[in-house]
Formats: sequence, C-alpha cells, structure tokens
Amino acid sequence: MEIQKRAQASPQWVGSGERRGLDPLGMQSAGIELYQSLVPGLGNGTLRMRYYGLYAWLAFTYAQKVTSNDPDVWRHFLRRGEALYALVAVAANDSDGVAGSDWANKELSATGKGLIALHTDSAPSAPHLQQSFGAFGAAYGSPLYDLNILFKNPNHGIPVASPELGQRLARAFADAAGDAIHAFFEAIMSRSVKADTLKAMAQLAPSRIDVDSSERQCYQDILFEVQNSTRHAARRDTLHLVLEVAAQSASRPYVPIFRWVMYTGNLPGGKPLSLSREELRKRREQWWLYHANDLVHVCLEGLLAYLLDLLEGEFSGGASMETLLYRAVASMMEGCSADEDTWRSFSERTLSAIDDVAQDGSIAEQSLTHTLLSGLGAAKRASAANYAIDALRLLAFVQLRAADHSEVVNERFGNFKPEITRTLLSELAFLERHADEPLRETLSSLLRERVLRRHLWIAVQKLRYQNAYTFLFDLDNGRLTLRKKDGPVLTNPRISPAITFLRDIHLLSDDGITSLGLALMRDAA
Repeated sequence: MEIQKRAQASPQWVGSGERRGLDPLGMQSAGIELYQSLVPGLGNGTLRMRYYGLYAWLAFTYAQKVTSNDPDVWRHFLRRGEALYALVAVAANDSDGVAGSDWANKELSATGKGLIALHTDSAPSAPHLQQSFGAFGAAYGSPLYDLNILFKNPNHGIPVASPELGQRLARAFADAAGDAIHAFFEAIMSRSVKADTLKAMAQLAPSRIDVDSSERQCYQDILFEVQNSTRHAARRDTLHLVLEVAAQSASRPYVPIFRWVMYTGNLPGGKPLSLSREELRKRREQWWLYHANDLVHVCLEGLLAYLLDLLEGEFSGGASMETLLYRAVASMMEGCSADEDTWRSFSERTLSAIDDVAQDGSIAEQSLTHTLLSGLGAAKRASAANYAIDALRLLAFVQLRAADHSEVVNERFGNFKPEITRTLLSELAFLERHADEPLRETLSSLLRERVLRRHLWIAVQKLRYQNAYTFLFDLDNGRLTLRKKDGPVLTNPRISPAITFLRDIHLLSDDGITSLGLALMRDAA
C-alpha cells in the first residue's frame, strides 16, 4: 500500500505544537525553512530589539560580578533579570512584547509601592514565565548565539558575551541606562525591588533607545552589517526590502502588505515596487516564492476543509472515500461552466475574467485568500462547493504567476523528493500533468491524492515518530468518519518582529520611514 511504503521515510513537517497542533498536509515546513533562511537572527518570539542588549549585559555582568560556573546560579540570575525588566517596562507603560508583563501587572497591582520579590525558587519554572530559562531559553537565546552576540563557554555551558559584539553591546546598553543600571543590578542581586523605585529605571524600557546613542547604532550594525556572511546578508536584504516598501508607499508597512508587495511586485494602490539593486530584486524573488508556496498550501488545506465539511454535513455516519469524492466533485462541477471541461480551460476562463492580471489579478487573489482563510463557517454561502472553487481559482492564479518565476522555484524546490515533501513545484506539476484530462477526473485525483491520502500519510508519520494522533478523519473498514475540523492558515514569516525592531531603532515610525532609515538606504545604494 502506498501509504505504508511512504511511511518508511521520516520527512520534516510542522510539529504538534504549531499551527493549531496540525500541519494537516505536511506542506508548511518548506515555507518555514524558506522564511527562516531569509530572516536569520530573528524569531517569531523575539519581540523587542532591546532584549538583545539586556541579555548581552546580563551575560557580561554575570561573568564579571557573579562568576559562578553553576548553570543553576546563572538561571536564577537570568530569571530575576527578566522579571525585573518586566516590572520596569510595565511601570513605564511600555510593555508591548515584554515577556512576563502579565505577571508584572499582577504584582504591581497587588503590591502598590511595596517590596516585590524576584522569584528564585529552586523549581525550574518561576511564576513570571513557564520556561525554565524564561524568554531567553524560549526565544532569544538561539538568535543571540546565531548573531555571535553570545557564545557558550565549553566548560560549563553558561553564555558569555562575545569580545567583539557582545561586550560592545553590553557596554552600550549600560551607558544608555546611566545610573539606573546600578539600581537594576542591585535589585537582581538582592532578589527584590521596591515598586516605587521602578520608574527611576524607566530609561531601560524597550521603547527608550535614544536616537543618538551608541546603543542604537550597535543594534543597527547587528542587523545590517553582515561582513562576508551570505547567510546573514539575507536578513540585511529583507530589512532593506521592508524599508523600501515603507519609503515608496509613504506609510508604515504591515506584514500582509509586505507579503503581497513581494508577491505581486506592486505597492498598495497598484504602483510597481522599484528596486534598483540587483541583490534586492533577487531577494524579492525568494519572498515571492515564500508567499506563493503559502498560497498553494492554503488552497489545498481549503479543499481539505471542504471535504471535512461534507463529511460533517452529509455523511455524519461516515462514507467511503469514493462516495465522498463523487459527492464533492459533483457539487464542484455544478459551479463550473460547460466550457470549463479541463483544468487548462478552467484556468484560462478564470484568468480571462480579469482585465489586468498584474493589478486586478492581485485584488482577486487577495480576495480569494481572505475568503479561504475566513473558513467555511464565515462564508455563509449557498453551497460550500463555491468555497472549494475559490481554492481552485486561486491555484490557477498562482500557477500563472509561477511561469514567470521558474528559476527561483526550481532552485529552491527542484531537489526535493515530491513523494515526501510537497511544495508549490510538486503541486503545480501535478496540475500540469492532468491539465488536459477531463476536469471531473482531475478534481477527483486532486482531492484523493493531494488531499485525503496525503493527510492520512502525514498523520501516520506523526503518530509513528511523534506519538501524536492528528488525524482529522478516521478510516475504518473503508469508511471515513470525521474526528474534527480544521481550516487553512498562513505561516508566520518573522516580518512582524523585523518591523518592530526597525521601529525600536528609529528607522521606521508610525508614519513610515524616518530620516535615519532614508540615510541608511542612501548609504547602501
């Protein structure tokens, strides 16, 4: 059996702790790996730039003034520093993106102006955060090592500020804090802080990076000065793309705007994005690929949601796979015109309805994507089959655009084994192979092979390798029965923290790009 033979491989996919606990078709990992390569040194959990300075200072100060090689002593010091930082940020009304802010709010509300304990209990999880090493262990540690701000001492594993970058940042962080850094250190060491002294440390809050400080310049160098690292050049180029979008649109960019500008090449309103530097044009191609790949798995996950909806609404007692497919395809064909008798003719008719694919097509694609992400429950359509047809129409748009991006598609995905890792390349190749067959047969094959059987195979692998039962439907004695429903989602490409970092260091503002941001762009040109 095909599923059993494929089970001998152990592919990569999103784990059970992500994406509502599922990656039902195992298609998201390729996109996640791609965006990770485009924004190294940042993570979806690295929410404020100044934490990089805080951790550099904590590691540097620990090595100078505490000096213990006991990892548990370091952990307590680290956790007290994080707890104190949360209290400072909340007291300064500057707690967006600050770990432990809920705990800090409760402590300040309960204590008034009194003494607040910075927990040092021996349990690995102090109350202000549930991870053993706090936000450092959960989010910031890996990027700090990746950027060579910190390194692990091989003798005891405690992080140390690197001589070149880490110590420079630690000193810049301390200089920016002024006298408050001494009070901050004393509170960590005394294991408590008086609430009415926190405002005196407000200069440490995440939004208080001074525009003219060496600290701000240090952060900018960390993000943009990559020496000869090809890998970190991807982050630099991505950040420059964010600045280009902000400058050319004269507004602050947001994640959806950035994604669609990279995909369509057009700014909001339809004006083409202008990129004079070749390295930025090439990097934009990679971001095009990321978003296009995301759209393909959203389409197929939308088709899966349609099948699950049919199981729930029309086959509550279960149905054979062929019965379900027959009903699903029949309903979808009712929404197609008589001349849409193959995938090729269906695609051509979809595209012919758009006067200007470059601009109007973008509007249509965004509308279709919004419909799919809203889910069947939100659509309130006369027929759920229309939702599935929208998924097919979006696939047709992506297939059209992919023809102009074949080089980056094949470069990134050409060496993947399509029987293991499904990507934009493998799925569009499937559609092309069946493009001239009767549409009814193509849809049946698409739903059977690329959706239902693919989900079963992925769920088998997760059960085998992760001991996680993630089946959305059960297959028993040839009958499919619904277990739970799920819908499509986009992956999260680290652009949100990137935009926040650029705001933290005054390259962006609420109004768009700043004079510092424009100066950086001019220097890079």
